[in-house]
Amino acid sequence: MKKELFKEVPFGKGIAKITVTAFVEAVDLDGQLTGNSKVITTSNVEIVSGDGKLLERRASFANILTYDEGSCTLYEKFNLDTTKEYTRVGDRVLTIGGEAGRAINNAIEEMKAELLKSFGKKTDAEKQKEEAIAEAKEVVQQAQKEGIESLMTKQEIKAWRHRFNLLYNEGGEGYIPSRVSREEYEKSLAILKESGEYHE
Repeated sequence: MKKELFKEVPFGKGIAKITVTAFVEAVDLDGQLTGNSKVITTSNVEIVSGDGKLLERRASFANILTYDEGSCTLYEKFNLDTTKEYTRVGDRVLTIGGEAGRAINNAIEEMKAELLKSFGKKTDAEKQKEEAIAEAKEVVQQAQKEGIESLMTKQEIKAWRHRFNLLYNEGGEGYIPSRVSREEYEKSLAILKESGEYHE
């Protein structure tokens, strides 16, 4: 099964026509089907000028250019203003400003997320968020076991680890218990509060 979404965004005096396609592919392991499937997404960006001329048809995303070591040759080749940002699609099509590039790439990500959702799959961003929440819960639980009031800062833990190693490992390599720093706890707490997962 294949699904497609389409969107147009302004690109200078022209238009960027964006198509995102998604289809389900069976997962195989060394040629043997596993019974699982994955969703493959592809994107295509066409740039059409104001007078209807097709300028680019095979790009998959937009590059946002700022003048630096990596882009200086391109800026010199096209005699671009080094103080300005540009959007590049494909090899030759440029427009001034990064807004068009951000609009193209945002549209691609939004359409990919919508298509993945329609297949019952999660985006990479959703997976990363879930992982961050799970890790934050572990940190908060460990901090509660250690005692919130007695949490040390990163610097204090570094000194404590050094003393522990000298005392119990004679300065060599050996087991040193892990400790949650106050900074880790506060960061994890903020993640849980922001996600609505924090319960006192």
